[in-house]
Amino acid sequence: MSNWEKLQKKIKKEKLKISSSNDSKLDVSVEGKTSSKSKRKSESKDSSKDKKEKSKKRKSDSASTESESEKNKSSVSTEKKKVSDKKQKTEKLKTKEEKSKKKEKKEDKVKKEKKAKKEDKVKKEKKEDNMEKEKKEKRKIDISGSEDDIDKHKNKKIKTSTIVEKPSETEEQVVPSISENKEQNITDQKTEKDIFNELIGSGDDCPKTPEEWYVALARAEKCLRLLKIKAKFDRKTNTNEIENSNSSKQSLDISNLDKVDSEKLAVPVENRNAIGKYLAIDCEMVGVGPKGCRSILARVSIVNFYGVTVIDKYAKPTERVTDYRTWVSGVRPKDLENAEPFDKVQQEVANLIKDRILVGHAISNDMKALKLYHPPSLTRDTSFYIPFKNHVNGKVPGLKKLSAIELGLTIQEGEHSSVIDAQITMLLYRKVRSHWDLLFKKKVRAKNKRIQRAVQKKEVWLNGKKEKNEKIDTIIEVNSIVNS
Repeated sequence: MSNWEKLQKKIKKEKLKISSSNDSKLDVSVEGKTSSKSKRKSESKDSSKDKKEKSKKRKSDSASTESESEKNKSSVSTEKKKVSDKKQKTEKLKTKEEKSKKKEKKEDKVKKEKKAKKEDKVKKEKKEDNMEKEKKEKRKIDISGSEDDIDKHKNKKIKTSTIVEKPSETEEQVVPSISENKEQNITDQKTEKDIFNELIGSGDDCPKTPEEWYVALARAEKCLRLLKIKAKFDRKTNTNEIENSNSSKQSLDISNLDKVDSEKLAVPVENRNAIGKYLAIDCEMVGVGPKGCRSILARVSIVNFYGVTVIDKYAKPTERVTDYRTWVSGVRPKDLENAEPFDKVQQEVANLIKDRILVGHAISNDMKALKLYHPPSLTRDTSFYIPFKNHVNGKVPGLKKLSAIELGLTIQEGEHSSVIDAQITMLLYRKVRSHWDLLFKKKVRAKNKRIQRAVQKKEVWLNGKKEKNEKIDTIIEVNSIVNS
Protein backbone atom coordinates (compact mmCIF):
# COMPACT_ATOMS: atom_id res chain seq x y z
CA MET A 1 0.00 0.00 0.00
CA SER A 2 1.13 3.38 -0.70
CA ASN A 3 1.38 6.18 1.70
CA TRP A 4 -1.46 7.95 0.05
CA GLU A 5 -3.82 5.23 0.75
CA LYS A 6 -2.66 4.98 4.34
CA LEU A 7 -3.36 8.68 4.77
CA GLN A 8 -6.80 8.32 3.30
CA LYS A 9 -7.57 5.44 5.71
CA LYS A 10 -6.41 7.49 8.67
CA ILE A 11 -8.55 10.41 7.53
CA LYS A 12 -11.56 8.08 7.23
CA LYS A 13 -10.93 6.70 10.73
CA GLU A 14 -10.68 10.19 12.16
CA LYS A 15 -13.84 11.19 10.33
CA LEU A 16 -15.57 8.16 11.77
CA LYS A 17 -14.38 9.02 15.22
CA ILE A 18 -15.51 12.61 14.83
CA SER A 19 -18.90 11.50 13.54
CA SER A 20 -19.33 9.03 16.39
CA SER A 21 -18.31 11.64 18.90
CA ASN A 22 -20.77 14.07 17.37
CA ASP A 23 -23.50 11.47 17.47
CA SER A 24 -22.80 10.73 21.09
CA LYS A 25 -22.84 14.45 21.84
CA LEU A 26 -26.10 14.78 19.99
CA ASP A 27 -27.54 11.83 21.88
CA VAL A 28 -26.38 13.31 25.13
CA SER A 29 -27.82 16.67 24.25
CA VAL A 30 -31.10 15.09 23.18
CA GLU A 31 -31.20 12.98 26.29
CA GLY A 32 -30.43 16.10 28.31
CA LYS A 33 -33.13 17.96 26.57
CA THR A 34 -35.65 15.16 27.05
CA SER A 35 -34.65 14.77 30.66
CA SER A 36 -34.97 18.51 31.22
CA LYS A 37 -38.31 18.46 29.53
CA SER A 38 -39.46 15.53 31.64
CA LYS A 39 -38.14 17.30 34.72
CA ARG A 40 -39.96 20.43 33.73
CA LYS A 41 -43.13 18.42 33.13
CA SER A 42 -42.83 16.67 36.43
CA GLU A 43 -42.14 19.96 38.13
CA SER A 44 -45.16 21.52 36.40
CA LYS A 45 -47.27 18.55 37.39
CA ASP A 46 -46.11 18.81 40.93
CA SER A 47 -46.81 22.53 40.95
CA SER A 48 -50.28 22.01 39.45
CA LYS A 49 -51.00 19.35 42.02
CA ASP A 50 -49.85 21.67 44.74
CA LYS A 51 -52.00 24.41 43.31
CA LYS A 52 -54.99 22.09 43.12
CA GLU A 53 -54.44 20.92 46.64
CA LYS A 54 -54.08 24.51 47.78
CA SER A 55 -57.25 25.49 45.91
CA LYS A 56 -59.06 22.54 47.42
CA LYS A 57 -57.82 23.53 50.82
CA ARG A 58 -58.91 27.10 50.19
CA LYS A 59 -62.30 25.89 49.00
CA SER A 60 -62.70 23.60 51.96
CA ASP A 61 -61.61 26.39 54.24
CA SER A 62 -64.01 28.80 52.57
CA ALA A 63 -66.82 26.21 52.74
CA SER A 64 -66.10 25.57 56.38
CA THR A 65 -66.02 29.30 57.05
CA GLU A 66 -69.27 29.74 55.09
CA SER A 67 -70.90 26.86 56.94
CA GLU A 68 -69.73 28.32 60.20
CA SER A 69 -70.99 31.76 59.16
CA GLU A 70 -74.29 30.22 58.08
CA LYS A 71 -74.54 28.40 61.36
CA ASN A 72 -73.78 31.60 63.16
CA LYS A 73 -76.34 33.46 61.02
CA SER A 74 -78.95 30.73 61.56
CA SER A 75 -78.33 30.82 65.27
CA VAL A 76 -78.59 34.60 65.24
CA SER A 77 -81.74 34.44 63.12
CA THR A 78 -83.29 31.83 65.43
CA GLU A 79 -82.46 34.02 68.38
CA LYS A 80 -83.95 37.03 66.59
CA LYS A 81 -87.04 34.99 65.71
CA LYS A 82 -87.40 33.92 69.29
CA VAL A 83 -87.07 37.51 70.43
CA SER A 84 -89.54 38.69 67.78
CA ASP A 85 -91.97 35.88 68.69
CA LYS A 86 -91.73 36.89 72.31
CA LYS A 87 -92.36 40.51 71.36
CA GLN A 88 -95.32 39.52 69.17
CA LYS A 89 -96.75 37.39 71.93
CA THR A 90 -96.38 40.19 74.41
CA GLU A 91 -97.93 42.64 71.92
CA LYS A 92 -100.80 40.24 71.24
CA LEU A 93 -101.37 39.83 74.94
CA LYS A 94 -101.31 43.60 75.35
CA THR A 95 -103.75 44.07 72.45
CA LYS A 96 -106.03 41.39 73.86
CA GLU A 97 -105.94 43.02 77.25
CA GLU A 98 -106.63 46.42 75.69
CA LYS A 99 -109.50 44.97 73.63
CA SER A 100 -110.93 43.25 76.68
CA LYS A 101 -110.64 46.50 78.64
CA LYS A 102 -112.32 48.43 75.79
CA LYS A 103 -115.10 45.84 75.62
CA GLU A 104 -115.60 46.04 79.35
CA LYS A 105 -115.69 49.83 79.14
CA LYS A 106 -118.20 49.68 76.27
CA GLU A 107 -120.34 47.18 78.15
CA ASP A 108 -120.20 49.39 81.22
CA LYS A 109 -121.18 52.39 79.12
CA VAL A 110 -124.03 50.45 77.50
CA LYS A 111 -125.22 49.26 80.89
CA LYS A 112 -125.02 52.78 82.27
CA GLU A 113 -126.89 54.13 79.23
CA LYS A 114 -129.56 51.46 79.61
CA LYS A 115 -129.90 52.27 83.28
CA ALA A 116 -130.07 55.97 82.50
CA LYS A 117 -132.69 55.34 79.81
CA LYS A 118 -134.73 53.21 82.18
CA GLU A 119 -134.49 55.89 84.84
CA ASP A 120 -135.45 58.54 82.30
CA LYS A 121 -138.43 56.46 81.20
CA VAL A 122 -139.51 55.98 84.78
CA LYS A 123 -139.11 59.69 85.44
CA LYS A 124 -141.05 60.58 82.29
CA GLU A 125 -143.83 58.16 83.21
CA LYS A 126 -143.99 59.64 86.70
CA LYS A 127 -144.05 63.15 85.26
CA GLU A 128 -146.79 62.18 82.80
CA ASP A 129 -148.81 60.60 85.59
CA ASN A 130 -148.36 63.68 87.73
CA MET A 131 -149.29 65.92 84.81
CA GLU A 132 -152.43 63.89 84.13
CA LYS A 133 -153.38 64.02 87.80
CA GLU A 134 -152.83 67.76 87.88
CA LYS A 135 -154.89 68.22 84.72
CA LYS A 136 -157.75 66.18 86.19
CA GLU A 137 -157.58 68.18 89.40
CA LYS A 138 -157.53 71.44 87.42
CA ARG A 139 -160.55 70.31 85.43
CA LYS A 140 -162.42 69.49 88.62
CA ILE A 141 -161.42 72.83 90.08
CA ASP A 142 -162.49 74.63 86.87
CA ILE A 143 -165.88 72.92 86.91
CA SER A 144 -166.49 73.41 90.62
CA GLY A 145 -164.82 76.80 90.81
CA SER A 146 -166.68 78.41 87.95
CA GLU A 147 -169.45 79.56 90.33
CA ASP A 148 -166.84 81.03 92.67
CA ASP A 149 -165.38 82.99 89.76
CA ILE A 150 -168.83 84.35 88.99
CA ASP A 151 -169.25 85.39 92.65
CA LYS A 152 -165.90 87.16 92.59
CA HIS A 153 -166.89 88.93 89.42
CA LYS A 154 -170.12 90.03 91.13
CA ASN A 155 -168.24 91.40 94.14
CA LYS A 156 -165.99 93.44 91.83
CA LYS A 157 -169.05 94.90 90.15
CA ILE A 158 -170.54 95.80 93.54
CA LYS A 159 -167.40 97.67 94.50
CA THR A 160 -167.20 99.64 91.27
CA SER A 161 -170.86 100.52 90.89
CA THR A 162 -173.74 101.17 93.28
CA ILE A 163 -176.24 99.37 91.05
CA VAL A 164 -176.38 95.63 91.74
CA GLU A 165 -177.28 93.34 88.89
CA LYS A 166 -177.94 89.65 89.46
CA PRO A 167 -176.58 87.33 86.75
CA SER A 168 -179.16 85.37 84.89
CA GLU A 169 -179.36 81.60 85.03
CA THR A 170 -178.03 81.29 81.48
CA GLU A 171 -174.82 83.15 82.41
CA GLU A 172 -174.25 80.79 85.32
CA GLN A 173 -174.65 77.80 83.06
CA VAL A 174 -172.33 79.06 80.26
CA VAL A 175 -169.03 78.70 82.12
CA PRO A 176 -169.42 75.10 83.27
CA SER A 177 -170.74 74.03 79.86
CA ILE A 178 -167.59 75.34 78.11
CA SER A 179 -165.26 73.59 80.55
CA GLU A 180 -167.25 70.37 80.20
CA ASN A 181 -166.96 70.55 76.40
CA LYS A 182 -163.19 70.99 76.68
CA GLU A 183 -163.02 68.01 78.99
CA GLN A 184 -165.05 65.92 76.58
CA ASN A 185 -162.77 66.86 73.65
CA ILE A 186 -159.66 65.81 75.61
CA THR A 187 -161.22 62.51 76.68
CA ASP A 188 -162.42 61.82 73.12
CA GLN A 189 -158.93 62.38 71.70
CA LYS A 190 -157.40 60.10 74.31
CA THR A 191 -159.92 57.29 74.24
CA GLU A 192 -160.62 57.07 70.49
CA LYS A 193 -157.82 54.54 69.99
CA ASP A 194 -158.85 52.62 73.12
CA ILE A 195 -162.48 52.51 71.96
CA PHE A 196 -161.38 51.25 68.56
CA ASN A 197 -159.28 48.48 70.14
CA GLU A 198 -162.16 47.52 72.44
CA LEU A 199 -164.51 47.32 69.47
CA ILE A 200 -162.11 45.00 67.65
CA GLY A 201 -161.61 42.82 70.70
CA SER A 202 -158.63 41.43 72.57
CA GLY A 203 -157.42 38.07 73.83
CA ASP A 204 -159.82 35.26 72.99
CA ASP A 205 -162.30 37.73 71.46
CA CYS A 206 -159.67 39.01 69.01
CA PRO A 207 -160.21 38.04 65.33
CA LYS A 208 -158.25 34.96 64.27
CA THR A 209 -158.49 35.06 60.47
CA PRO A 210 -158.13 37.85 57.88
CA GLU A 211 -161.86 37.62 57.08
CA GLU A 212 -162.78 38.11 60.73
CA TRP A 213 -160.38 41.04 60.91
CA TYR A 214 -162.01 42.77 57.93
CA VAL A 215 -165.47 42.30 59.46
CA ALA A 216 -164.32 43.54 62.89
CA LEU A 217 -162.57 46.58 61.41
CA ALA A 218 -165.61 47.53 59.31
CA ARG A 219 -167.85 47.24 62.37
CA ALA A 220 -165.47 49.27 64.56
CA GLU A 221 -165.05 52.01 61.94
CA LYS A 222 -168.79 52.39 61.52
CA CYS A 223 -169.33 52.51 65.28
CA LEU A 224 -166.66 55.20 65.62
CA ARG A 225 -168.35 57.28 62.93
CA LEU A 226 -171.64 57.09 64.80
CA LEU A 227 -169.90 58.01 68.06
CA LYS A 228 -168.33 61.07 66.40
CA ILE A 229 -171.71 62.15 65.02
CA LYS A 230 -173.21 61.75 68.48
CA ALA A 231 -170.39 63.78 70.07
CA LYS A 232 -170.90 66.62 67.57
CA PHE A 233 -174.64 66.57 68.23
CA ASP A 234 -174.04 66.62 72.00
CA ARG A 235 -171.84 69.71 71.71
CA LYS A 236 -174.65 71.65 70.03
CA THR A 237 -177.26 70.71 72.59
CA ASN A 238 -177.27 70.12 76.33
CA THR A 239 -176.14 66.59 77.22
CA ASN A 240 -178.50 66.33 80.18
CA GLU A 241 -181.58 66.83 78.01
CA ILE A 242 -180.48 64.13 75.54
CA GLU A 243 -179.79 61.59 78.29
CA ASN A 244 -183.16 62.16 79.95
CA SER A 245 -185.16 62.23 76.72
CA ASN A 246 -186.98 59.04 75.66
CA SER A 247 -185.85 59.11 72.05
CA SER A 248 -186.46 56.21 69.72
CA LYS A 249 -182.81 56.17 68.61
CA GLN A 250 -180.36 54.24 70.78
CA SER A 251 -177.33 56.27 71.91
CA LEU A 252 -174.03 54.54 71.14
CA ASP A 253 -171.57 54.08 73.99
CA ILE A 254 -168.87 51.55 74.91
CA SER A 255 -171.26 49.81 77.31
CA ASN A 256 -174.10 49.19 74.83
CA LEU A 257 -172.15 48.59 71.59
CA ASP A 258 -172.98 44.89 71.73
CA LYS A 259 -176.70 45.73 71.51
CA VAL A 260 -176.28 47.21 68.02
CA ASP A 261 -177.26 44.85 65.20
CA SER A 262 -174.16 43.65 63.35
CA GLU A 263 -176.23 43.27 60.16
CA LYS A 264 -176.83 47.04 60.09
CA LEU A 265 -173.10 47.64 60.43
CA ALA A 266 -172.13 45.09 57.76
CA VAL A 267 -170.68 46.38 54.48
CA PRO A 268 -172.90 46.05 51.40
CA VAL A 269 -171.73 43.80 48.57
CA GLU A 270 -171.54 46.74 46.16
CA ASN A 271 -169.10 48.58 48.40
CA ARG A 272 -167.01 45.47 49.02
CA ASN A 273 -166.52 44.78 45.31
CA ALA A 274 -165.90 48.42 44.35
CA ILE A 275 -162.35 49.66 43.76
CA GLY A 276 -162.66 52.62 46.12
CA LYS A 277 -160.11 55.21 47.26
CA TYR A 278 -157.69 52.85 48.99
CA LEU A 279 -155.69 50.05 47.35
CA ALA A 280 -153.01 47.73 48.75
CA ILE A 281 -150.28 46.34 46.49
CA ASP A 282 -147.66 43.60 46.72
CA CYS A 283 -145.31 42.14 44.09
CA GLU A 284 -143.32 38.92 43.78
CA MET A 285 -139.97 38.98 41.99
CA VAL A 286 -137.68 36.46 40.27
CA GLY A 287 -133.91 36.64 39.79
CA VAL A 288 -132.14 37.52 36.54
CA GLY A 289 -128.49 37.94 35.65
CA PRO A 290 -125.57 35.91 37.08
CA LYS A 291 -126.84 33.78 39.98
CA GLY A 292 -130.09 35.79 40.08
CA CYS A 293 -128.39 38.88 41.48
CA ARG A 294 -131.05 41.27 40.09
CA SER A 295 -134.80 41.23 40.72
CA ILE A 296 -137.53 41.59 38.11
CA LEU A 297 -141.33 41.55 38.30
CA ALA A 298 -143.10 38.20 38.04
CA ARG A 299 -146.45 38.73 39.81
CA VAL A 300 -148.47 41.73 40.99
CA SER A 301 -151.54 41.67 43.26
CA ILE A 302 -153.80 44.57 44.27
CA VAL A 303 -156.67 44.43 46.78
CA ASN A 304 -159.25 47.07 47.71
CA PHE A 305 -160.19 48.52 51.12
CA TYR A 306 -162.12 45.35 52.06
CA GLY A 307 -159.42 42.86 50.93
CA VAL A 308 -161.14 41.88 47.68
CA THR A 309 -158.63 41.18 44.89
CA VAL A 310 -158.78 43.71 42.07
CA ILE A 311 -155.72 42.49 40.11
CA ASP A 312 -153.68 39.29 40.41
CA LYS A 313 -151.57 38.79 37.29
CA TYR A 314 -148.29 37.26 36.22
CA ALA A 315 -145.99 39.40 34.04
CA LYS A 316 -143.66 37.85 31.48
CA PRO A 317 -140.04 38.79 32.38
CA THR A 318 -138.15 40.86 29.82
CA GLU A 319 -134.91 38.95 30.56
CA ARG A 320 -133.94 35.30 30.98
CA VAL A 321 -134.78 34.05 34.47
CA THR A 322 -131.82 32.48 36.29
CA ASP A 323 -133.46 32.01 39.72
CA TYR A 324 -137.22 31.61 40.22
CA ARG A 325 -136.90 31.85 44.04
CA THR A 326 -139.87 29.51 44.35
CA TRP A 327 -139.28 28.89 48.07
CA VAL A 328 -139.98 32.60 48.69
CA SER A 329 -141.89 33.95 45.68
CA GLY A 330 -144.02 30.85 44.98
CA VAL A 331 -143.46 31.46 41.23
CA ARG A 332 -142.78 28.48 38.95
CA PRO A 333 -141.77 28.30 35.27
CA LYS A 334 -145.24 27.09 34.25
CA ASP A 335 -146.79 30.24 35.81
CA LEU A 336 -144.86 32.48 33.41
CA GLU A 337 -145.50 30.48 30.23
CA ASN A 338 -148.87 32.13 29.45
CA ALA A 339 -148.16 35.37 31.35
CA GLU A 340 -149.11 38.76 29.93
CA PRO A 341 -146.44 41.14 28.60
CA PHE A 342 -144.81 43.44 31.13
CA ASP A 343 -145.87 46.64 29.34
CA LYS A 344 -149.54 45.64 29.39
CA VAL A 345 -149.50 44.79 33.11
CA GLN A 346 -147.60 47.99 33.89
CA GLN A 347 -150.14 50.16 32.05
CA GLU A 348 -153.08 48.43 33.74
CA VAL A 349 -151.59 48.99 37.20
CA ALA A 350 -150.74 52.63 36.40
CA ASN A 351 -154.32 53.35 35.30
CA LEU A 352 -155.72 51.65 38.41
CA ILE A 353 -153.61 53.39 41.08
CA LYS A 354 -153.88 56.86 39.54
CA ASP A 355 -155.29 59.44 42.04
CA ARG A 356 -155.81 56.71 44.68
CA ILE A 357 -154.14 56.12 48.04
CA LEU A 358 -151.76 53.18 47.67
CA VAL A 359 -150.85 51.06 50.70
CA GLY A 360 -147.90 48.67 50.82
CA HIS A 361 -145.01 47.29 52.84
CA ALA A 362 -141.64 48.56 51.50
CA ILE A 363 -143.63 49.93 48.58
CA SER A 364 -140.57 51.48 46.92
CA ASN A 365 -139.38 47.99 45.90
CA ASP A 366 -142.74 47.25 44.25
CA MET A 367 -142.74 50.57 42.38
CA LYS A 368 -139.17 49.93 41.26
CA ALA A 369 -140.11 46.52 39.88
CA LEU A 370 -143.13 48.04 38.08
CA LYS A 371 -141.02 51.02 36.89
CA LEU A 372 -143.74 53.40 38.06
CA TYR A 373 -143.93 56.53 40.22
CA HIS A 374 -146.64 57.32 42.76
CA PRO A 375 -146.77 60.66 44.62
CA PRO A 376 -145.72 60.52 48.30
CA SER A 377 -148.93 62.28 49.38
CA LEU A 378 -150.89 59.27 48.12
CA THR A 379 -148.65 56.49 49.49
CA ARG A 380 -148.84 54.73 52.87
CA ASP A 381 -145.81 52.54 53.62
CA THR A 382 -146.29 50.37 56.73
CA SER A 383 -142.54 49.80 57.01
CA PHE A 384 -142.00 53.51 57.81
CA TYR A 385 -144.91 54.07 60.23
CA ILE A 386 -143.18 55.10 63.49
CA PRO A 387 -145.41 53.17 65.98
CA PHE A 388 -144.74 50.01 63.94
CA LYS A 389 -140.98 50.72 63.90
CA ASN A 390 -141.02 51.01 67.69
CA HIS A 391 -141.65 47.25 67.87
CA VAL A 392 -138.15 46.70 66.43
CA ASN A 393 -136.25 49.50 68.24
CA GLY A 394 -136.63 51.96 65.37
CA LYS A 395 -135.53 49.56 62.64
CA VAL A 396 -137.55 48.57 59.56
CA PRO A 397 -140.00 45.84 60.67
CA GLY A 398 -140.87 42.83 58.55
CA LEU A 399 -144.44 42.15 57.44
CA LYS A 400 -144.41 38.75 59.14
CA LYS A 401 -143.49 40.29 62.50
CA LEU A 402 -146.01 43.11 62.22
CA SER A 403 -148.76 40.63 61.35
CA ALA A 404 -147.92 38.54 64.42
CA ILE A 405 -147.69 41.52 66.82
CA GLU A 406 -150.53 43.75 65.59
CA LEU A 407 -153.01 41.18 64.22
CA GLY A 408 -151.98 37.88 65.81
CA LEU A 409 -151.84 36.24 62.36
CA THR A 410 -149.00 34.01 61.12
CA ILE A 411 -148.03 34.44 57.47
CA GLN A 412 -145.10 33.63 55.15
CA GLU A 413 -144.40 30.28 56.78
CA GLY A 414 -143.56 28.75 53.38
CA GLU A 415 -143.99 30.20 49.92
CA HIS A 416 -145.21 33.80 49.87
CA SER A 417 -148.52 34.89 48.35
CA SER A 418 -148.72 38.45 47.08
CA VAL A 419 -152.52 38.48 47.58
CA ILE A 420 -152.24 37.55 51.28
CA ASP A 421 -149.41 40.04 51.83
CA ALA A 422 -151.49 42.82 50.24
CA GLN A 423 -154.52 41.92 52.42
CA ILE A 424 -152.37 41.98 55.59
CA THR A 425 -150.90 45.40 54.71
CA MET A 426 -154.41 46.75 54.19
CA LEU A 427 -155.48 45.37 57.58
CA LEU A 428 -152.46 46.99 59.26
CA TYR A 429 -153.26 50.32 57.63
CA ARG A 430 -156.96 50.17 58.51
CA LYS A 431 -156.13 49.46 62.13
CA VAL A 432 -154.21 52.76 62.49
CA ARG A 433 -155.77 54.74 59.63
CA SER A 434 -157.32 57.55 61.69
CA HIS A 435 -154.12 58.30 63.62
CA TRP A 436 -151.94 57.99 60.50
CA ASP A 437 -154.11 60.36 58.45
CA LEU A 438 -154.11 62.92 61.25
CA LEU A 439 -150.30 62.93 61.33
CA PHE A 440 -150.17 63.21 57.57
CA LYS A 441 -152.63 66.10 57.51
CA LYS A 442 -150.52 67.99 60.06
CA LYS A 443 -147.45 67.61 57.84
CA VAL A 444 -149.38 68.79 54.78
CA ARG A 445 -150.74 71.84 56.66
CA ALA A 446 -147.25 72.79 57.83
CA LYS A 447 -145.97 72.46 54.28
CA ASN A 448 -148.82 74.58 52.91
CA LYS A 449 -148.07 77.30 55.46
CA ARG A 450 -144.41 77.34 54.44
CA ILE A 451 -145.36 77.59 50.77
CA GLN A 452 -147.82 80.41 51.42
CA ARG A 453 -145.12 82.34 53.27
CA ALA A 454 -142.75 81.80 50.36
CA VAL A 455 -145.37 83.06 47.91
CA GLN A 456 -145.99 86.15 50.01
CA LYS A 457 -142.26 86.91 49.94
CA LYS A 458 -142.23 86.29 46.18
CA GLU A 459 -140.06 83.21 46.56
CA VAL A 460 -140.47 79.88 44.82
CA TRP A 461 -139.43 76.57 46.33
CA LEU A 462 -137.62 74.42 43.79
CA ASN A 463 -136.03 71.12 44.90
CA GLY A 464 -135.64 72.36 48.45
CA LYS A 465 -133.89 75.64 47.44
CA LYS A 466 -135.26 79.23 47.66
CA GLU A 467 -134.95 81.25 44.46
CA LYS A 468 -136.26 84.85 44.38
CA ASN A 469 -138.29 85.91 41.39
CA GLU A 470 -140.08 89.28 41.45
CA LYS A 471 -142.17 88.57 38.33
CA ILE A 472 -143.91 85.52 39.84
CA ASP A 473 -147.01 86.34 41.86
CA THR A 474 -148.91 83.11 41.32
CA ILE A 475 -149.92 80.84 44.15
CA ILE A 476 -148.31 77.40 44.24
CA GLU A 477 -150.91 74.69 44.27
CA VAL A 478 -150.38 71.70 46.51
CA ASN A 479 -152.19 68.38 46.16
CA SER A 480 -154.48 68.21 49.17
CA ILE A 481 -154.81 64.88 50.88
CA VAL A 482 -157.94 62.85 50.29
CA ASN A 483 -160.16 63.00 53.35
CA SER A 484 -160.81 59.65 54.94
